[in-house]
Amino acid sequence: MKIALFILGLAAAMVSCSTKDWRDASLTAEERAQLILKEMTLEEKVGQMCQYVAPCYVEPGKGSSRKNIDATDENLGNKDLSDKVRRGEVGAFLHVMTSDEAVALQKMAQESRLGIPLLLGIDAIHGNALVEGCTVYPTNINMASTFNPEFMERIGEETALEMRQRGVFWTFGPNLDIARDARWGRMGETFGEDALLTSEMGKYAIWG
Repeated sequence: MKIALFILGLAAAMVSCSTKDWRDASLTAEERAQLILKEMTLEEKVGQMCQYVAPCYVEPGKGSSRKNIDATDENLGNKDLSDKVRRGEVGAFLHVMTSDEAVALQKMAQESRLGIPLLLGIDAIHGNALVEGCTVYPTNINMASTFNPEFMERIGEETALEMRQRGVFWTFGPNLDIARDARWGRMGETFGEDALLTSEMGKYAIWG
């Protein structure tokens, strides 16, 4: 009798585990990640690590039509990038310039088998400067000379607002490298050579 009850309990536990859905918001992030990984194909897993330059950045002014969403990497055989998104084989796009493009790309991702949203990013190092109409602030090396981390926090906040208006929630900054070699081409993106000042300015920029 005890053995029979044990077997029934084990079977019930196995059924319970197998019916868990990664979309269940009551599960922890770790549980959901493990569940969706079990469902993903190898192509989908590799695709989540692939980032492409946004179509409208490559061909400005032409909108988000299927025609101009083509892969620019010759190694991919110039496959239609929109089809890759719909197959769940793209994880992110860089330099999404407009909310219309952000919406169009996310709608394509929703058509994929698992519907995993895309990560949309842009280089907003000193304001969302690549996008017309957004505020351009002094570069970080100049901001460091103010020795005013609260001011840096305000800039971070305003930059985030202008990014979100365009459907983008990920920026490649702040640059927290310690700049001690003048030959480096990205020194202007850093807060300079002082580690303490860099950490303070960077911390407040992130808080913003």
